Amino acid sequence: MSVLALNSAGSSGYGRAFSSRVRRRWGKCDLDQQLAAVDALRNEGLADERINRTAGYGGYLSAWAIGNTTAFRAAVVSAPVTSIENHFGVSDSGYYADTYSM
Repeated sequence: MSVLALNSAGSSGYGRAFSSRVRRRWGKCDLDQQLAAVDALRNEGLADERINRTAGYGGYLSAWAIGNTTAFRAAVVSAPVTSIENHFGVSDSGYYADTYSM
């Protein structure tokens, strides 16, 4: 079994420029990075078709991934933002985060 923990585009680990690459593009460049990493693991014989994914800004990226690729056999979608309008209106963070992110 292999575990891959990426610090992909959009995370806050490398400063504002790094984290703002997903601004207005949730699920686009970060999913491509993760798929490339999965391909690298498969090419090295460290992973097969039994790939699971989890997390990614409140589960959004997991939901996006299973809806936009067949690379994952399973996914954990935990507390995702599935409607940016509802998140903006009812979340404790949506008022601040969504206007910037989207």
